[in-house]
Amino acid sequence: MEAEVIKTQNNMFNLFLAVSPEIFLINATFILLIHEVVFSTSKKDDYPPLVSNVGWLGLLSRFDAFEFIVLIPLPTRSMLLMIPAHDLIAMYLAIELQSLCFYVIAASKRKSEFSMEASSKYLILGAFPSGILLFGCDRTTTDQFLETSL
Repeated sequence: MEAEVIKTQNNMFNLFLAVSPEIFLINATFILLIHEVVFSTSKKDDYPPLVSNVGWLGLLSRFDAFEFIVLIPLPTRSMLLMIPAHDLIAMYLAIELQSLCFYVIAASKRKSEFSMEASSKYLILGAFPSGILLFGCDRTTTDQFLETSL
């Protein structure tokens, strides 16, 4: 009985070690978001230098999209979610999360017609490979990578 408990604890610890990079990135992103929203807008903290430098560069380039800062770590996390994926559905969801972020980044200049056109074309051209991937997953009649190997 004790051997089963120890084995279960070891399995849980190994599972935690497998997802710890993703947990770290998610927590770091939330901490950065909270810092940007709460601490960087306070006058009593005298606007931290990094935030004020980034803000100044944003004003110089006339690019003041806050969501751009948030959308860069999301594809990175989705790439890290593809690594421990043991089935096709987890891989597909990670790829779609990554491509969704890239669609939004492609349309980040809201006033440009070319940006909106590029984003819509990117979305349409990204939907076809996604459908083909889902069709291929359906034709294999399995969702595990180990069962699809020769």
